[in-house]
Amino acid sequence: MGAAGKILAIIGAIIGALPIALYYVLPEIFALWRFDGGDTFTRWLGGFGFVSGTTLGDDFGVEYYEDVLLLLIGVVIVVGAVLLIIGALVEVKALGIIGGLAVIAGPILLMIGLFLELGDFADIADMLEAGGLTDKNLVFGSGKVGTLQLDWGMWIGTWIVFAGGGVGVIGGALV
Repeated sequence: MGAAGKILAIIGAIIGALPIALYYVLPEIFALWRFDGGDTFTRWLGGFGFVSGTTLGDDFGVEYYEDVLLLLIGVVIVVGAVLLIIGALVEVKALGIIGGLAVIAGPILLMIGLFLELGDFADIADMLEAGGLTDKNLVFGSGKVGTLQLDWGMWIGTWIVFAGGGVGVIGGALV
């Protein structure tokens, strides 16, 4: 089982870190969280505190958003992926499991930040509340402000990171 565990741990590390790296190429797919206000206002948030989106139909590329929580999430995911790879290469089961759990901890930190409305998520929650959306949940949600349909929530990148972390934990345990 050792070779299979090594392969699974390395694959889990790659899958877990993939959204953090590919966000810069395709943020609308690999974002960890997104806010969609149609042509009016769209934001895709990625790891390491970066954001991209549109405002009134004008696209802007990936730029540093200065959000400490997103920076921390990116660091935790990448460090976890590195620990997974090291654990697989030196065949240390505990290191592989810790690495996989660290990869999973990244999206969990995002969920905590969303539930507690930490950092810039407090500003988003205030904006939604000002628009009349009092029953809001930043993890997943939708609503109308006037005629504008808004949708928000954890995005595809988050689920890819969860999957990579899960595969990594299994691989780390099998090393």
